[in-house]
Amino acid sequence: MSQFVDPMKTRVAMPTTMQALRETMSRDMLLETVSLLLDNINDGVVLINPTGHVIYQNANAEKLLGHGPVITSPDHWAEIFGVYHLDGRTLYQPDEFPLAKALKGIETPAYEMLIRPDSGQPGRLIRGRAKPLTEANGQLVGAMACFHDATEHDELLRRVRYRSEHDRITGVQNGVSIRGTIDAMSLEVHETGTGGFGVLLVNLDRFGIVNNVVGRDAADGVLRRIGRLLQHREHVLATGRLCADEFVLVLAAENLDATQREADSIVQALRRLDLTAARFTTHLTASVGATWVGPGVMHSTEEVLAALTTAVEDAKRGGRNRSVPATLPHAPQSPDETCRISDVLGILNEDRLCLFAEPILQPSGEYLGYEVLTRVCNGDEKPRLPRQFLPTAERFGLIGQLDVRNLARLMQWMGTQRLDGLDMKRMHINLSGYTLANEACLQDWLAVLLTNLDDARYITVEITETFAMKNPVEASAALHQIRQLGCQVALDDFGSGYCSFSRLKQLPLDYLKVDGSLVRNFLEDNQDRAILQSIIQLGRALKLPLIAEHAHNKILVKALFDLGIDYVQGHGVSQGQLLTACAPVTP
Repeated sequence: MSQFVDPMKTRVAMPTTMQALRETMSRDMLLETVSLLLDNINDGVVLINPTGHVIYQNANAEKLLGHGPVITSPDHWAEIFGVYHLDGRTLYQPDEFPLAKALKGIETPAYEMLIRPDSGQPGRLIRGRAKPLTEANGQLVGAMACFHDATEHDELLRRVRYRSEHDRITGVQNGVSIRGTIDAMSLEVHETGTGGFGVLLVNLDRFGIVNNVVGRDAADGVLRRIGRLLQHREHVLATGRLCADEFVLVLAAENLDATQREADSIVQALRRLDLTAARFTTHLTASVGATWVGPGVMHSTEEVLAALTTAVEDAKRGGRNRSVPATLPHAPQSPDETCRISDVLGILNEDRLCLFAEPILQPSGEYLGYEVLTRVCNGDEKPRLPRQFLPTAERFGLIGQLDVRNLARLMQWMGTQRLDGLDMKRMHINLSGYTLANEACLQDWLAVLLTNLDDARYITVEITETFAMKNPVEASAALHQIRQLGCQVALDDFGSGYCSFSRLKQLPLDYLKVDGSLVRNFLEDNQDRAILQSIIQLGRALKLPLIAEHAHNKILVKALFDLGIDYVQGHGVSQGQLLTACAPVTP
């Protein structure tokens, strides 16, 4: 290697570019080189002659390299200009340098390097290309490198990618990203036939109460603390947030037992979390579903999450603040246990959906009306609804079609009742958040109402608390349109989600439907009873009648009326029946 030459002592004035090029190139080669220079006028450009001396370096190149042209051996270019591999530690070797390769006749169509000049400027990511300059007879007359600063572009892409993959509030992966992680890990386990990993679905019990007590901003701070706690667990490989109060964890676990132990430990850790700084003094609890993905049958992420959702529901029915294991089957599940997108499409295409009516009881013993529910009919079998039918339909954008179809069938039935001279009762029908948020779907749904305006005044549209509170502006605008057509509006699942009482006042509502999770056990659970009493006081203050759902026996029905609930529905009132079998006049 030749002796190192200090570049600060070897800076030279460059010859006139055209003069230098004329001395080394033929006319045709000169024209081609000038054309290349013009094509890359916004990039840094360096031209060297066959001996490695710089004959042209533009201002962009000097800015990026931190030096003007120098006279030295190509062996020292990496040291002089601070050229490193992407690890930021390894200098380019002389034979790796793109321009050095070009002098040997080797073109580098794309390269990346880090430039860390000794001028004190920050290091930059450089992308470019280098090519030899040869005459028609093959004679090498020099080399040319064109390059640009990709630092800001890459940083912008990194930020956009990060935001697209991470939850805005907690910084953990978002729902799409964590699903992708589980997909990739499941595929690897399936293809290798070895290993495995645990998955937890952590649902924060009644987190809406935290939001109501401390406010939205403080509740977001609590979520950030929960996210950090979950991320930093020793066995946690990945953490994602599915929705307001639900997290997914991927664990390093050798079997379901190990996954279950970690789930129990997380339940206890959340309960110990000190929230006094957020002005919340009640213990935070969680219902957790735990499963283990191992070699064998390939399960989609949606199937894994469906099994975990069922386990979480079982944990809540068992009293919350616990984990429940979910064993993934080694054979395809029955339609009652799961529902894939192919199952949903088959049901829709074969027109096997029917409407099921569950009556809503008044204290007088008469019916206020019916809630119309989606069911799947299979010949003489009892109508049912696979647990994951509606979530799957919503995930794949089919729920809007389902909403429109259900409303059209209800309006057709109501029209028949009216023509037969029968007295009409109020009919409650669910409208998904997907349809409310999708302008095209909402207009299709409203079009059905517009063609049946005579009966629209008997319709109560139920929307979920989760959508209304997460999208208050969109929800309010859509609900105003619906009410202008004569319908009433009920807020469904009230008390279960991420509710803010201040936002509640902004919505045009006629009823509040108390979530069944607060109803089922309120006779035994003092917390549920206290929350119910608070909701009753709130309803009276807002002059909104309350409907309690999932009252599963007559004792519960009576107790709810005694507590002050206005209307009750559930199996304690009636098991329900097909809409076509309903007699809307008497209970």
